Amino acid sequence: MKKEEIIEENTKRLKEISAVYNPVDGEGSTSIERHWVEIEDFPLTRMNLPTAMLQKENIARLIEKGAKGYLATRGIHTASHRSIITLWLEFCRERIKYDFEYWAKTMAIISDKGKGRDIPFTLNRPQRIYLKEMEKLRNAGRPIDIILCKARQWGGSTLTQLYMLWIQLVHKQNWNSVICGDIEKQSSIVAGILAKVINNYPLWATGGKKITTSPYQGTQKTRVISYGNSRYSLGSSQKPDSLRSEDISMAHLTEVGLWKATAGRKPEDLVQSIFGSIAGGPYTVKVMESTAKGVGNFFHRTWIEAVAGRNNFTPVFIPWYSIDLYSKPIVPSDYPAFVESMDEYEQQLFTLGATLEAISWYRDKRREM
Repeated sequence: MKKEEIIEENTKRLKEISAVYNPVDGEGSTSIERHWVEIEDFPLTRMNLPTAMLQKENIARLIEKGAKGYLATRGIHTASHRSIITLWLEFCRERIKYDFEYWAKTMAIISDKGKGRDIPFTLNRPQRIYLKEMEKLRNAGRPIDIILCKARQWGGSTLTQLYMLWIQLVHKQNWNSVICGDIEKQSSIVAGILAKVINNYPLWATGGKKITTSPYQGTQKTRVISYGNSRYSLGSSQKPDSLRSEDISMAHLTEVGLWKATAGRKPEDLVQSIFGSIAGGPYTVKVMESTAKGVGNFFHRTWIEAVAGRNNFTPVFIPWYSIDLYSKPIVPSDYPAFVESMDEYEQQLFTLGATLEAISWYRDKRREM
């Protein structure tokens, strides 16, 4: 590409990165097919809703008649503010079945890393890329079997776990899961994320029922969620005996590239033991994820097989340059000189999709190293 073409393409990429993303009204949500609709008299009248939701007869009628008109078909001819809000909450409970991004923003409270505060879970760019792949499989009625090769610091594990919790709280009952890291601390961190969401889950979404968890058969490493009666079990590759892998429908195996062979057990043996307990089918989940940790290990071999289409896993790759944290601003007047100074590898990074700002960050990091 010519210098001017690179700068023009970079401007386009920056515009896409800074585009509005509002999962409440659906603007910028691209994980599933959506259409903009207007519903008169609702607190939020214009929304970009999932297409699958719009195919429901009651939702189509609501859009056609508006909130007051819809209530009239139910015999409520003088709609009060309370009756409209009641209908609105009914609509929101229906929406969370189809719209994970909306559910995450309005239902899931997480810790804002490094800032000591709790915030709604708003998906970042790489999380939305990953979610799109999960939603393709779910909406096709296929098992959600994914191998995720990722950079650090973008919340891939958080998204995986909360997506599984969404299935447990919204879609399925008695739908048990396993979380397994290299060491128990990794699994415990994920468990803390789950506990925070469950403890802060809004009552209106459950019909006024407070969700709690309790130990299953006396063990803290397996807990039962009161709403839906699903369980989640925690374990590690180094202490696999604590895992309850019987009767599970979902498994999240994290940092598999770090898993080491132990006496009498290889990483692949444990993976097969856990995944082999999952019957397969819609809404089942098998996610194996890791940062890249060398070649020839079990994770790397499985990734190569997935890319070649020789196993059932959908490969998802999240490169470092898709993470906004890894970016350093460039003054626009400096673009021409920066482009001229790019070496062959930096040019390749741009071809792969990196912005010039990401490449600028890379240069600084390379000097540090």
